[in-house]
Amino acid sequence: MAKFGLIGGRLGHSYSMGIHESYFDILDESSTYDLIETSAEELSNTISRLKREGYSGLNVTIPHKVAVMDLIDEISVEAKDIGAVNTLKFTDNKIIGYNTDYYGIKKTFEKFGVAVRDKEVFILGTGGAANAVSALCKNEGGKVTFVSRTPGAGAIGYNDLKSVHPNGVLINCTPVGMYPDVDASPIESVDGFECVVDLIYNPPTTKLLKKAESCRIKAVNGLYMLVSQAVYAEAIWHNSSFDEQVIDKIYFEMLKRL
Repeated sequence: MAKFGLIGGRLGHSYSMGIHESYFDILDESSTYDLIETSAEELSNTISRLKREGYSGLNVTIPHKVAVMDLIDEISVEAKDIGAVNTLKFTDNKIIGYNTDYYGIKKTFEKFGVAVRDKEVFILGTGGAANAVSALCKNEGGKVTFVSRTPGAGAIGYNDLKSVHPNGVLINCTPVGMYPDVDASPIESVDGFECVVDLIYNPPTTKLLKKAESCRIKAVNGLYMLVSQAVYAEAIWHNSSFDEQVIDKIYFEMLKRL
């Protein structure tokens, strides 16, 4: 029986356990998946301990996706390009880091018809997930601008965003609006955008997405991305192919639970 898990700061909002357990059920696999909260100070010790305890792999979430890169032996090409790791694979003698967020957002764009080619794409946040989204959008032909509370070094401020009317795509990669702070929104207005994507999946319709829906703007949450990146991580852990049919099965199962 293989053991897997998710390490992060606060994990009470996470749906990852349900997604991976659904994956095990579909494949009739008797593996386990745990949620493991750990602080930045304990991150190194936690990873070493879990490897000793026989875990085969881990997912990594906020706020450890960048810091974990200094604690592992090998980093995949896409994770190096993005500058963040969200999946660890344990082998006999080393720990290898990957980034499956890129594939998760790619599948989300394909599933919901989010087009970024020749569009202005404004990304809220500058963390690991934002870097993965940026890499995909650039590869898809979008013009990316980061929006940050600390503007500079290629990012504009939130006040600057208010004066921009891009008729493009807005993507929230911050945790603002995530459970339990469901009444929060990273911005007050979505006027001027043709599509709003929020990587938050709990709640399924954030205040930001409600603003978009009220303006009849395409609104997409992060659940499909979460499921897609999880299935891709399982493919890495199992040295297996990436099964898109499994993504849809798990996604609709999670929708029922919501």
